Amino acid sequence: MKLIKTIITIILLVLCIVNTASASYMGNVPFDECYPETALITELDYDLDMVTCVTFTGTVYHFKGIYDWAEYDLVSMFVWDAETILDKSDDVILMTEVGGWLTDEEAKSWLQSERH
Repeated sequence: MKLIKTIITIILLVLCIVNTASASYMGNVPFDECYPETALITELDYDLDMVTCVTFTGTVYHFKGIYDWAEYDLVSMFVWDAETILDKSDDVILMTEVGGWLTDEEAKSWLQSERH
């Protein structure tokens, strides 16, 4: 199971990097200050139009636009580190893409494996 998650994560990261070529709307953000990230959608707040997702290492991200997402979808993100490499709390999600989905059992395994 862990091998499958690793393979899925690598594939999604590659897809995220490939998709950066189409991200011309990002303006003056230097690509060397950006990184790909893959996360699992864990919560949808319809009142706030807010998506909550968590990476395999336990980093939590939030972004708006819930109507394209479902719980346990995988999201590939292109994230700007906001010039603070060691602090992810101020990082900015520049782009999101659907990266697939997990079954309930796979998602629960992912969430139990988080390293907080």
